[in-house]
Amino acid sequence: MDSRLEADRSRSCAIPLPELYNSLKDGKAEASEGDITQIASAKLNEVQSHLTMTNHLVQTGGMLINKPFFDKLAKPEQEHHLEGVQGSHRLCQCKIKAEEGKLLEDLKSKG
Repeated sequence: MDSRLEADRSRSCAIPLPELYNSLKDGKAEASEGDITQIASAKLNEVQSHLTMTNHLVQTGGMLINKPFFDKLAKPEQEHHLEGVQGSHRLCQCKIKAEEGKLLEDLKSKG
């Protein structure tokens, strides 16, 4: 990515999150990358004029279980555990999308 930035005559720089607001405000940084939650919680919308939604950030989660224990479970019990994990995944996805939607609408209302 840095080579693409250099071709555009841009430079990337690491700025600690607690310093990002003031860096954007003072012009030390011209833009930032982060999810809607970060933008809203740090009030970065107050010091940035544009927002590009790329949907490239990934949140992951997983189920940790002892393999020998899992392998000893009856097939229906294994499937029950896996269905529970998949259901939790779908629920979390829906909650994240709904919360991000609310935050985006709030940011739009603030200009």
